[in-house]
Amino acid sequence: MSQKEENNLHNFEVPENEYQKRSYKADEIESIVKEIIRYTLVPSISNLRRTNMEEYKINVMKKFGEFHYNCPSLFFTIIENPTGFPMYRLKEMLDMKRKIESQEISNDEADKEMGQKYYNEFAGKYNFK
Repeated sequence: MSQKEENNLHNFEVPENEYQKRSYKADEIESIVKEIIRYTLVPSISNLRRTNMEEYKINVMKKFGEFHYNCPSLFFTIIENPTGFPMYRLKEMLDMKRKIESQEISNDEADKEMGQKYYNEFAGKYNFK
């Protein structure tokens, strides 16, 4: 993406007061993410992603404006590479969120469990002595 395209994209503004900050339940997140992926794989939208990334992103931002507003990092991770999005990893995190929502575990316990899991996966195989 050129610098001009990136600047235009960052200048895209959500209309004031159109969306309110909110949090999502795990099931809502999973459902919306699947919907975004399905939408981005529609042939005309997928073609737009290949031919005009800026227009593609604005199109998807408008379609899923509330989610873009509330979860921008996740939103852009999905739309920038919808076929490569690691849904399995999101499901792991959402499973943990479900446990928190049902009060099976605390936020701190979930944080430690996920931190240890990802440490073991990414850094545990290296000896940092």
